[in-house]
Amino acid sequence: MPRIVTALVLCLSAALLFAACGGGSRVSHDSAEIPAHVIVPQQGMNRLRLGLTEVQVQAKLGEPDARADLLGSEGGGEIVEWRYRRERLELDFRAPNGNAMTLNTISTRDGGTRTAEGIGVGSSERAVRDRTNSSCAPADPGTLWCTIDGGGRETLFKLRAGHVYEVTVTVVFP
Repeated sequence: MPRIVTALVLCLSAALLFAACGGGSRVSHDSAEIPAHVIVPQQGMNRLRLGLTEVQVQAKLGEPDARADLLGSEGGGEIVEWRYRRERLELDFRAPNGNAMTLNTISTRDGGTRTAEGIGVGSSERAVRDRTNSSCAPADPGTLWCTIDGGGRETLFKLRAGHVYEVTVTVVFP
């Protein structure tokens, strides 16, 4: 009988320790905090994730330096653009089909914001092609857009004169 009690106590202790250490919890990568100056393709950048509300963005970054209401979009619904000059961020909030207004697009021209592979504003075309799983195509005259697609989201590296000048993470509308 003592062996059963000992085994039961050990199992119970192990289960409690496992739970206390966070074992078994399923924290989605999608809900993890994005650090400042980090780009996570298809997810967000600079502490912001696609899908946040205006209130959630303000809690992280404060009041924007500028706001603009834009007309219509390819996905339908209202568009509101916010700019944060110090962070060099431009944000678009959209409410497609009458849904709640959420963060749809995050763009930066900040040279200090990078992917885990070190890609960001200032990176060369060669580095983008070598270190990202992107497809590249000419866009406007003199520009090249390298895109990572997937899951209804897109990360876009815009290049001019062989170097990235802007990075955008966005929701793609069907």
